[in-house]
Amino acid sequence: AHTDSIQPGNCKWVTVIKSIQSTRHILLPLIIFKGQMHQWSWYKSLPPEWLVGVSENGWTTDKLDLVWLKRLFGPYMQNCAVGKY
Repeated sequence: AHTDSIQPGNCKWVTVIKSIQSTRHILLPLIIFKGQMHQWSWYKSLPPEWLVGVSENGWTTDKLDLVWLKRLFGPYMQNCAVGKY
């Protein structure tokens, strides 16, 4: 079978960092758009708890990964910890 696919020329890269645990808990995402700056007013339809970031190519960076780990993953995991660890 032959399948044709068409991709419009105006597509942009968007990356989403998200975590879903085996217990079915879903952490809030970090959505990364291509760009240098953004204004939260552009994303009014997104829940305010979600993080939005930008990078040169719309892909993740070490800096954006660290933001997600510190602001979303780390605090969530601390609440799940049993004991010291």
